[in-house]
Amino acid sequence: HRCTSALACKFANLRKMSLPFDWVNPIFGKTIQTILENQFNDFIPNVREHQFCNKYGVLFDHFNHNIEEGISEYTRRIERWFHIMKDATTKYFIYINEDFVNDPEFRNEECNDAKFSEMVELEQFLKKTYPSMEYAILYFNCRRH
Repeated sequence: HRCTSALACKFANLRKMSLPFDWVNPIFGKTIQTILENQFNDFIPNVREHQFCNKYGVLFDHFNHNIEEGISEYTRRIERWFHIMKDATTKYFIYINEDFVNDPEFRNEECNDAKFSEMVELEQFLKKTYPSMEYAILYFNCRRH
């Protein structure tokens, strides 16, 4: 969600590469599931026309100023995602929902519960789509802290 997960991994020296959901804003569980269901079709917005928000409502805040390099970077990140998902190693999906801290709109239990429910639905989708994949979702919600 936003850049927090990527930054946390970077500061913990766990980050080895960038993936498509890093450095984008906002990206909730339902959006991730929709993007995965559509195999990342139209994930990269029409940046050549200076459109940095894609059809899923995801904003590419940190897109490379060299547009062609940025397109290439995101294309590699998507290819890397598919490669990783086929790999037999255990995967750890890290999702930090810090909106409670940054935006008063998200400071109610109903909103936070809805976002958590989206993550549960995403997990059910992952189980169905990748039945033999070993993984864990680490979900951090700043509401309790």
